[in-house]
Amino acid sequence: MPNFKYEGIKRNGQKMTGSISLPSESEVRVFLRQQGVRPSKIELESVFNSELTLFSKKVTETEVAVMTRQLAVMVGSGVPLLQAFDILQAGEKNPTLKAGLQKIGEQISGGSPLWEAMSRHKKIFSHLYVYLVRAGETGGALDLILIRLAKYLDDNVKLVRMVKGAMIYPAAVLTVGFGVTFGLLTFVVPQFEQMIVSSGGELPDLTRIVINISHFCSSNAIFILGGTVGGVMGFRRYIKTDQGKRIWHRFLIRTPLFGDMIIKSSTARFTRTLGTMLTSGVNLIDAIEICKMTIDNTVIEDALAHVKEEISAGKTMAGPLAQAKLFPSMVIQMINVGENTGTLDQMLIKVADFYEAEVEALVGNLSKLIEPVVLVLLGGIVGFILIAMYLPVFNLAGATSGPKGE
Repeated sequence: MPNFKYEGIKRNGQKMTGSISLPSESEVRVFLRQQGVRPSKIELESVFNSELTLFSKKVTETEVAVMTRQLAVMVGSGVPLLQAFDILQAGEKNPTLKAGLQKIGEQISGGSPLWEAMSRHKKIFSHLYVYLVRAGETGGALDLILIRLAKYLDDNVKLVRMVKGAMIYPAAVLTVGFGVTFGLLTFVVPQFEQMIVSSGGELPDLTRIVINISHFCSSNAIFILGGTVGGVMGFRRYIKTDQGKRIWHRFLIRTPLFGDMIIKSSTARFTRTLGTMLTSGVNLIDAIEICKMTIDNTVIEDALAHVKEEISAGKTMAGPLAQAKLFPSMVIQMINVGENTGTLDQMLIKVADFYEAEVEALVGNLSKLIEPVVLVLLGGIVGFILIAMYLPVFNLAGATSGPKGE
């Protein structure tokens, strides 16, 4: 996502500069206006002026959650913000987060509010984080907001870890299986071929097929490996483009096993994010806009964009969500009840808890289902190769033992 440098003026006349990572300049303008800043200059930031280098250590959501919980305790105990950040910075081990905390402390001492100081460190603090901190500072409930943020980050880390685990396991096993099969065809089968040919036995059709595949793999090993690596890199680059991303996300949602898991995990993430923001006093339209930034699926992002437009036109939230035909009917019904009873934020949190439990159960069942399928598939491939190689040995043994029995 591109970085944009901006200059602007706050409502009190104070000048403000910084950088932000968003898909387009228009979205930067919208975000700044939501923060009460009138932009005067926006330009694409050069990669050579980036705040963090390629060699800087990444800050994980778990580290941010721990830091947030510690900050909430200190703020709730009456520790001044400047002193709190001095304490956090002194005890932090991650050099990137440590440097960020130090700069935030310096910006606070210079008169900047906390949310504004955090907004300048986009690699560490998300738009959701900055928005909620701003709401907490404005409403005088920063410690409560920080506690909610820490819980949100913890729940989000748990959800992402479960989904990634379910995706990575079969991919890792298949990659290892491909490597083992390629190794058998390239190194083991030629040894069997020499032994069989030297014995003078006739090769069965099954053995000929495997040997021909082995010859192809041995002769084109470099091209096969290079093509595989190039194909993977090209595919990863393609799905980062707008068109590729949409096609890939649409395909994933329609996948029989993983599609259901993606829908449920996205539902859990969307409802928890929206519920957390509404509970913290953020208006519904702004909250949905922030939710779009946290959902890593273009199909669902488009659905939320339509929902935002319909709500801006005066409609309720449940109707446009139902039109998207992506979210489970239970989610629509719960949101409808929440809107009618004025408890939408509470309903969203309950829906998030339910679907996080659903994803956890689904991931467990998926792992149990995929494991035997993958093992049988790989075992079948290896068994096929071994049978094809031993078949002429068995035939030769049978031909040798035949005359003795006569």
